[in-house]
Amino acid sequence: MKKRTLLNLGSDFNVEQEDWATLSKRVDEIIKQAPSLFTLDKDLETIAQHYALKIISAQAVVDTTLNDEDRYKEIDTTTIKNSDIKDIGIENILYETIKELKLDAKLKELGFTNIQYNSAIGTLIAKIANPSSEAKAYDYLCNTSAINELIGCDYNKISSNSIYRISDKLLAHKDDLEKHLYKCLTKINVIF
Repeated sequence: MKKRTLLNLGSDFNVEQEDWATLSKRVDEIIKQAPSLFTLDKDLETIAQHYALKIISAQAVVDTTLNDEDRYKEIDTTTIKNSDIKDIGIENILYETIKELKLDAKLKELGFTNIQYNSAIGTLIAKIANPSSEAKAYDYLCNTSAINELIGCDYNKISSNSIYRISDKLLAHKDDLEKHLYKCLTKINVIF
């Protein structure tokens, strides 16, 4: 039997070796949409859902050769199964607004590192979409929002400390950011 790699688990994979077979079986069940006979430990189930979603995403292919008639078909909505449902509406609007205001470019111009940039964009969106503390903003970015799909950042791999500290960095550049926003808004006549 020929083996092939479906997913590289990376160096941060920390599941005990005695749980590997159980995890593998559960990931396979999720991918095949088969019911599980046994209830897994909550943490192991979360890890299984995470890896199954990664495999499903990696295997997803969009067929661009189909014509419109073949691309759009009627479906039975009662048979659709969802997994890892996340919000994207307000996040998309806010991200497009950030790009329109060239705030993303300004953050890079101010010397924000990649992690700081992603933390800043995520925090701004989280604070507008779901005003709350930094801890809740981090939870929102990791578990509720699909902003990571838009900007290509996995917030589960960014430490919560990055989210906590980014407000201080934004505050340190407050004057530059306000001048930049004022300049952008006066160009498009949006000043109230």
